[in-house]
Amino acid sequence: MLLHLDRPADRLLTERLELVAGWIEDDRPDSSLSLLIGRRELPLLRCVHPGVAGGWLPEGAQGFYSYVALQDVVGFARSGFLAFDFAVDGQTIQREILRVSPTAVNLAEQYPLDLRTYPVDGRCNPFPPSDPPRLIIFPSLGAVGGSSINSLFRFHMYRNQLDFPVFEEANDCALWGALRTRELHSRVRWIDGHDCYAAGDRQGPPWARITLLRNPLPRMLTAFNYGRLVHPYDFPFSNFEQFLASSRFRRQSMAFELLATAGRATAEAEQDDDVLYREARTSVERDYALAGITECFEETIFLICLLAEIPTIGMWWRVLSTPSGLQIDDLGKDIRRRAEKALEVDFALYGEVKAKFSRLVEASEFGRALKSYKAQSRRRRELPDLYKMAECLRWRQLIAENRLLQTRAASNFETSHRPAGAAGQDDWQLGES
Repeated sequence: MLLHLDRPADRLLTERLELVAGWIEDDRPDSSLSLLIGRRELPLLRCVHPGVAGGWLPEGAQGFYSYVALQDVVGFARSGFLAFDFAVDGQTIQREILRVSPTAVNLAEQYPLDLRTYPVDGRCNPFPPSDPPRLIIFPSLGAVGGSSINSLFRFHMYRNQLDFPVFEEANDCALWGALRTRELHSRVRWIDGHDCYAAGDRQGPPWARITLLRNPLPRMLTAFNYGRLVHPYDFPFSNFEQFLASSRFRRQSMAFELLATAGRATAEAEQDDDVLYREARTSVERDYALAGITECFEETIFLICLLAEIPTIGMWWRVLSTPSGLQIDDLGKDIRRRAEKALEVDFALYGEVKAKFSRLVEASEFGRALKSYKAQSRRRRELPDLYKMAECLRWRQLIAENRLLQTRAASNFETSHRPAGAAGQDDWQLGES
């Protein structure tokens, strides 16, 4: 029985909550899969592997995945390594030895995740009922906290054995269409990614699309700080004034990203504020069942739960949080004035969405559970910049490695387990969140 580990591809554990995933050529599809780390046994859930529909894996292959909370297993590490024993019906079939980064060990020991679950207590659900519960589609904008939302709800799906595209295959329209045609994702409950806008299927189960907006100027400063750190070769601006004067600034506005995400960005919208505002406002009202607010993060999470009919949820944590960089107070008055002028459409859109969001929160009549959830969130220790820097640089490395894999695939580079004609499969193996 062949088992192949896709993630982490470099056999290195760097996060407090690590996704472990791959595929198994399984001749016993009804058997139970598990993962043993030391004395800790974790469920290994079956999932769709896009390689089956894509044609680069055998027809009988099945995907598998698990989430490993490093704080629960770090005590079993020996000399910086952890042994992962993969088992079928209790019998170990393969052992993988993974290295644990010292940074991840420190994070797990000093900044453990809150893995408890909390009730969602809205007395009135402002969203119409759905039977079965809705699939939630979250095509996130940049620099709004989307990675934290994604990680929280993916982990919730895992804990409750609900389906989601483990390999981010919904970000590839052609691949996702092939999977849906074969009804390989008929029970999916959560989809996220920058390119998953069109993942809904009118012939399939009910679904709702959500988005998240943030105060425009702080968001653009985050985009600037993050771009310089994580995408230095694609983000050629040495200072914020250069970024502000570029066409990239306009294209990274929330209004323009909303249109780009939907495939409706036009040259006219890029040049004309009235067109951009009108089309972005229409998109929010027509295309999204819920637009959350980053500054009201816990309320946003609770509203998503009401929309998805999720009665309990875990505690969120910061993912890909940018270390300290340029702040609003660092901007000169003229630069700040110019930036706010350039973001007038975003400010107008944000104000309208926030007002509607506040009405939804009020209508939901959240009670003590939300107050308790917010209080627990405030008690969390903020990660020092050292760890934020390490996480962002790690992501920068993964992006570079993924591009290398894509280049090799385009040059007909083949690995021993990948049949000819499989070029392009690495697009979903490392999706940026």
